[in-house]
Amino acid sequence: MNLTPEEIERYAPYHTFPEFKIAFDAYRVGRRYEGDPNSIGGQAADRGAECAMRRNMRKLREAGR
Repeated sequence: MNLTPEEIERYAPYHTFPEFKIAFDAYRVGRRYEGDPNSIGGQAADRGAECAMRRNMRKLREAGR
């Protein structure tokens, strides 16, 4: 997974946690991964899924042009 500089800035430091990538990959294949919302890992997972969602939405907008 290669993040853009903008994504790194948006999601730092959570993008360095393994849960970020796990949730990112899970979102891309239509699955859901959630960690404990009261933990750093859970917060990283939430942001990883958000990053994947934002990328997907951007791709859909570009395809609609």
